[in-house]
Amino acid sequence: FGIKFNIGVLTNITYEHLDYHKSYKNYVYEKLKLLKNSDVSIVNSNGEWFPYVQKEISSEKLRTYSLDGHFKGDTSVGTLPFKIKSSLIGDFNLENIIAGVAVAMELNINPTIIDSAIQSFESPVGRGQIIESKNIGMVMIDFAHTPNAFEGILKEVKGKTKGKLIHVFSSAGERDKSKRPLMGKTASRFDD
Repeated sequence: FGIKFNIGVLTNITYEHLDYHKSYKNYVYEKLKLLKNSDVSIVNSNGEWFPYVQKEISSEKLRTYSLDGHFKGDTSVGTLPFKIKSSLIGDFNLENIIAGVAVAMELNINPTIIDSAIQSFESPVGRGQIIESKNIGMVMIDFAHTPNAFEGILKEVKGKTKGKLIHVFSSAGERDKSKRPLMGKTASRFDD
C-alpha cells in the first residue's frame, strides 16, 4: 500500500499459496508488486517466472543473478570478486547467497566485508540444523514445506547420507492441500 523499497529481491516463485491466489500466474503478479515498488529489482534469472519479470520490470532497474550466469549480465559465482566459502549446503543456498551478494554490491559494500559475512553466517535454528546422535547418527531439522524445498534439501542430504535416509514430515494447518501429494512424491524419490 504505497511503501517504496530501495531494493526488491526475487529468489524464487514456487507453486505455493495457490489456495489464496488461485493460479500460479496470479501469484507471480502479486510477487511482482514488490519489484514494481522498488528502485532496484534483483531477480534470479533461472526460473519460469523470469519472462514475466522482463515484461513487467524496466531493464534500467533490473539486476539479475544465477548460479551459472546463463543470462547476460548475471551476477554469478564466476563474476564475484571472491570465492564463496559457506557451511550451508545445496544450490538453493548458494543461489540465496549470490542474491545477498548482489544486494550488498548494489549498496557498495566492500567485497571483503561481504566475504567475511558469508563465511561467518550460521543457519537459524530449525533451518538445516544438524544434530549428532550417538544412537541414530546425524539428524537434520529443516523447515522445508514445499515440493521445491523438499527437492533442494533432500537431494543434498541423500548425497551425504551413509545408510538410510529417514524423513519425517507433516503438513501443518488446513492451507494449500494441493501441494501435499507433490511433497509425498518428491519425498518418495529420495527417502528410504
